[in-house]
Amino acid sequence: MSTRCNIHFVGHGGYLASNIYRHSDGYPEGVLPDLQRFFTELAAATRDTRFDSAEQLAARYLVWQALQLAVDYDFSGKEMKSTPKASPLDFLGVSPCLEDHGDIEYVYEVNCDKHDAEGFPVIRWKPASGSRFKTVYLRGKPAKTA
Repeated sequence: MSTRCNIHFVGHGGYLASNIYRHSDGYPEGVLPDLQRFFTELAAATRDTRFDSAEQLAARYLVWQALQLAVDYDFSGKEMKSTPKASPLDFLGVSPCLEDHGDIEYVYEVNCDKHDAEGFPVIRWKPASGSRFKTVYLRGKPAKTA
């Protein structure tokens, strides 16, 4: 069974700007490293990261995640090999949505108003069952406050 989650991209004043559904690997051990990799690749690819724009960041994350999922896997050998599919549009497993799915196990919040010491958005996550959010600084340190 897949571990489903929703990733909320939150803008100014706590406004939910975008909600992304992820069908599998929704555990923190899967989502948090993926978000860190996404932010790192985005920072390396462009000077205009839009880490403070929830809408732009969500759009870029959706494209990035879709490209990660547009691969075929070969499990026949000792090592799992992946090759890109013929079309980057041939993917499943991630989509925008209006509200959280009813069977998710985790909720993540990418807060584009708050950043860590490296400028990455601050992440909060919790099990969907309602416990308290846990805050994560992907680069390990909160930003210094003035």
